[in-house]
Amino acid sequence: MRATLSMSLFCSRAQHARRLARLTSVHQMQTASLHTTDVSAPSSEVLTRYSEMVSKDILSNNDAQIEVCHNLDTMLHELRESTHKSGDLLNPGLFASLLGQQPAPNPHPVKSCYIWGSVGSGKTMLMDMFYEACHSSKKHRTHFHEFMLGVHDRIHKQKAIKSGDPIPDIARSLMQEHSILCFDEFQVTDVADAVIIKRLFEQMFNRGLVMVATSNRKPDDLYKGGLQRPLFLPFIPLIKARANIVQLDSEEDYRLGGKLTPLEKNHYLTPVNPKTYSILNELFIEHTTHLSAAEPRDINIMNRTLHVPKCTGGVCWFSFDELCNSPRSAADYLELVRNFHTFFVSGIPQMTLQHKEAARRFITLIDCLYDHGARLACTAEVAPKDLFISERTKGMLDEERMLMDDLKLGDADHSTASIFTGEDETFAWSRTASRLAEMQSSEYWQLAEERGALAFNGWNS
Repeated sequence: MRATLSMSLFCSRAQHARRLARLTSVHQMQTASLHTTDVSAPSSEVLTRYSEMVSKDILSNNDAQIEVCHNLDTMLHELRESTHKSGDLLNPGLFASLLGQQPAPNPHPVKSCYIWGSVGSGKTMLMDMFYEACHSSKKHRTHFHEFMLGVHDRIHKQKAIKSGDPIPDIARSLMQEHSILCFDEFQVTDVADAVIIKRLFEQMFNRGLVMVATSNRKPDDLYKGGLQRPLFLPFIPLIKARANIVQLDSEEDYRLGGKLTPLEKNHYLTPVNPKTYSILNELFIEHTTHLSAAEPRDINIMNRTLHVPKCTGGVCWFSFDELCNSPRSAADYLELVRNFHTFFVSGIPQMTLQHKEAARRFITLIDCLYDHGARLACTAEVAPKDLFISERTKGMLDEERMLMDDLKLGDADHSTASIFTGEDETFAWSRTASRLAEMQSSEYWQLAEERGALAFNGWNS
């Protein structure tokens, strides 16, 4: 019981501290401190932070978490030794990249860390402890999906001005900007990511990449059942060679432990009917009463127009169909969270495998909202854990047959490829349900209030 309470409290506090620090630039590091640190002494900053939480009875000892702390402290120590010897350059590969040369593999690279395990086990919490303890101007924390969107944008721009393989130039520019990357939710679900990821990360590792990544999947299961997976498979031995693979599991999702404080007014309304719609509309009025009248707005995203049906200040209203039953991508959702801090979404249905495209978009939407601390009020047909059912109520859909014909796939692929089986959506749903539950807590909304007050990234009050 104490473990459940302790982790619940710590998760919310850790997220609170991490996100506010990112907003107020607390994470801007004083690089001079690196040169006054005794680099010969092994680092224990992550474990010390963890132990302080245990001593304050905020967190309970967990052997698996302590193992991750040791791995992350080893990385910090090796980073400091490397930086002490060469300034901001982590290895000769990065030096070569600055000169525009093809780097040779570093024979003694700083080993990265890939932390995988069940939802709510503390993976992100520990990665954020590492991020806060890492005093380097070259560090960067991001959601992996957001990172890969940026990569594809760079590829598109590079191809417009230069022929040939864009990956080496992109890897070089990425490493010149940030050579220490912390990836939350490392997962591969898109064939466009799968076909480039090995070449991209091999170039980045050779140029000095040090990475901490969290994932719900072990490396062997990444892109499992994905189209053209043989093109992805060489990435698995690469990540195993360049990173310590650490498993972190928990028998309980601490977000669902019942210890977070519910909102005074319910903002997740069930089922979908005129009554709940009316209540949602009253909540919208309540949250916007101090703002100008809500009106439609068009947002330009990469030469496309995204229509917002109703918004004012940092508050917007969409129907589920407008957000998830139309051709939307993570780029759309990321642009929305740059403009709005509170989302009202009406009419979320219960989804089956027949609705996996909408389910996939909804999963991506929630990931974007959660990772950026945006608030959600909605009407939904059922509770979060029951919104997606991994069963098929009909046979092969017409659009699935058309896709199979386009990709020249056989009937056997329909029962094995994750794009048809819904395996990715099923696997990701536990994370989505967990996040939806936390997003209805007072702790989460308070964090969003503080974030909105800072008018971060174009947000309005």
